[in-house]
Amino acid sequence: ILGMVVGDRSVIRYTLDGGDHWRILKLASGQTRTHKNLLAAWCNEAGVGLLGGEVDRLWSVNLSLGTYANTGVSGTSGAGISSIQDIYVDALSGKGYAVGSTSTTTGVALHTTNAGVSFSALSGASSHPGYSSIAPLWASEGSTVMLGCEDGKMYLASGSGVSATGVNITGSTGVGIADLVFTDAFTCYAV
Repeated sequence: ILGMVVGDRSVIRYTLDGGDHWRILKLASGQTRTHKNLLAAWCNEAGVGLLGGEVDRLWSVNLSLGTYANTGVSGTSGAGISSIQDIYVDALSGKGYAVGSTSTTTGVALHTTNAGVSFSALSGASSHPGYSSIAPLWASEGSTVMLGCEDGKMYLASGSGVSATGVNITGSTGVGIADLVFTDAFTCYAV
């Protein structure tokens, strides 16, 4: 079982054996070292994945090589990203999302249909404050997700864009959503 943990100052640790042993993920040859805080990580069963955080683009990862690259995944370098808070990619369909905020604190939501090889910006994302989490809808295979937002609402998103109207689940626009989890088609937990 493969896995990653990320943290402050670009600290990245990974495991290839279900957590029995942890290694330091190294910067790929020719890349420029940065010391940015990382907040989100995802990888598939082959160890190919993505990293996000207080960076202006998504970074690519290859755990089998033990390296990462911070030059930017296609479609993310010019997207106005200030911070990526969460990454989700469905293992079967390859459809996925990365969410966060721009330097002007509006939301940024990116969509992939090829397991994170490239991304495109979702329409309607910038009309809301920054996003903090992604929760795939039960059995949607990554086609439709709910985005947790800093305004205390969750917004429906798909490849065609982010909905204009959100569902207020915190009771206050001053309390943001840190995470959303769907346990079945009708039950969602939010913190």
